[in-house]
Amino acid sequence: MQYTLNKIYSDYANVHQICREVLDVSNQSEIQVVLIGGSLLGMVRDGDFLPWDKDLDFAVFEADIDNTLQLEAQYRAMGYECRVHHLGLRKESELQAGLALIYCILAM
Repeated sequence: MQYTLNKIYSDYANVHQICREVLDVSNQSEIQVVLIGGSLLGMVRDGDFLPWDKDLDFAVFEADIDNTLQLEAQYRAMGYECRVHHLGLRKESELQAGLALIYCILAM
């Protein structure tokens, strides 16, 4: 099961701040997140978010679902639209590689 967080943004420069907000809340709650969908595609293919994409897509591991759902009110208060999608699970090593890429790009 994966939990997707979407926040529409009007300025491409804001997408990095939006990603940082989601990662900050997740990190404070010790929830590991990874990009999926178009957000992941942009990072892998272009090394950055897609400028025409209208949302950011994140997923969590099954073990973190309940903790993530408890944060829904906090995410909604920040302006995020929250949706739950049921997809395959990823391994811990894949998550760490994805997070390393995200943090590298955010540091630019």
